[in-house]
Amino acid sequence: MRRCNQCNNAYASEVTHCPIDGAALVELSRVASGAGQPAAVNTGSAPTLAHTPPGAVSEALVQGTRVGEYEIVGRIGEGGMGVVYAGVHPVIGKRVAIKVLAGALSRDAWVTQRFVQEARAVNRIGHHGIVDIFAFGQLADGRQYFVMELLEGRSLKQRLTEPPPLSFAEAASIVDQVCDALTAAHAEKIVHRDLKPDNVFLVEGRSQRVAKLLDFGIAKLLDREEAPAQTRSGMPVGTPLYMSPEQCLGKNVDWRTDVYSLGVMMFEMFAGRLPFLGTSYIESVNLHLYGQPPEPAGVPPALARLILQCLEKRAVDRPQTAGEVRQRLAEVGAALDSGGRRAQLGHVSPRSARPTSWARLLPAALAFGVVAGGAALLLRPDTPVVAPAPVPLELVVTTRPPGADVLLDGARQMAPTPARYRVPRAASVLVRAELAGHVPKEQRVAIGAGADKIEVALALA
Repeated sequence: MRRCNQCNNAYASEVTHCPIDGAALVELSRVASGAGQPAAVNTGSAPTLAHTPPGAVSEALVQGTRVGEYEIVGRIGEGGMGVVYAGVHPVIGKRVAIKVLAGALSRDAWVTQRFVQEARAVNRIGHHGIVDIFAFGQLADGRQYFVMELLEGRSLKQRLTEPPPLSFAEAASIVDQVCDALTAAHAEKIVHRDLKPDNVFLVEGRSQRVAKLLDFGIAKLLDREEAPAQTRSGMPVGTPLYMSPEQCLGKNVDWRTDVYSLGVMMFEMFAGRLPFLGTSYIESVNLHLYGQPPEPAGVPPALARLILQCLEKRAVDRPQTAGEVRQRLAEVGAALDSGGRRAQLGHVSPRSARPTSWARLLPAALAFGVVAGGAALLLRPDTPVVAPAPVPLELVVTTRPPGADVLLDGARQMAPTPARYRVPRAASVLVRAELAGHVPKEQRVAIGAGADKIEVALALA
């Protein structure tokens, strides 16, 4: 067996590189001896104290070290970029987490730029579903750090491997909150680019579980000129198991790359397995580029269609915004509720290829709904029948040249052309396209009663 020292996942001996982050795997015999092994992350409430072997040169911050306005309490965890410490304000007692960039990386202009960008991106978004960063500075030895809110809980990745398995309601709640945070980020023209269960943190609140989006270190600011999303080694930034096809190719991306990664996460959460799992970095990338995902086993059809649409190879064929994914997931939940089936759905089997218990329970739930519904009608013939909500219309807008902003009945849409939009069924909708250097074009589109999809092509002068 081999293990990755970055993500701690174990693989068969024939796998040489981690398909998640591309790092070289280490034989477990070497890991057991401590060769190259990173410090463990303490997810409990008590941080560990830094310890340095005799004769070693350490960058560790010992308990009581002053970092800005805060004092170090202990170490929470360590990763490839540096160390995260627990801290406390000595006067008011505010508890924080302090992320300190490794010394060698602090002398690297490219890395420090990403480190600063993470703090800027988070503060620009300012959303409760994104971890808050509220101080930034530099230690006496030149290492950079920032101070963020201290979260107590566990990552979604940890949750997926622990019993009990995710229920439909739990998974849907997490996805809903992630979509809300992504919508806020995208509204500020910020693309996360590394959406995965590791970067979703679950905090147990007083009344409900709160999902927080972490790590905007490789986020892209769409309103700034930037070279294609490449690292200096020529490899696309991101995590291979969750990267979109355009991200795998190192192309410029927009928020629809996050929709793809969200689709991978949803497949994993609802179907209990990943859609693509290569044995190497290259194989994982090729699967995203050319492979067809399997049907999510045991998932209700409407949800399966949503997940697979998120995984479309072309960005224009996916749901165009995280808000659309959120709305359609809510519609799936409402449909299950109306049929009395949500509570009947079983749990997701974590990281398993076998169908979940939904496949066994759904027929029984459907039968129960018919019988119970019939009994209700017999007992209460005056019970009103609630008509299902009308299915929104799919509107496909293309322009020549592409890249135009679209307004539908005066409401500006997030995705530029070519793009798909979901609009409520009405007699007509006014489509307006705007592009710098061109005369805006408007067209009122009539919506037929039986239409499911309408395509509009506008030529801008």
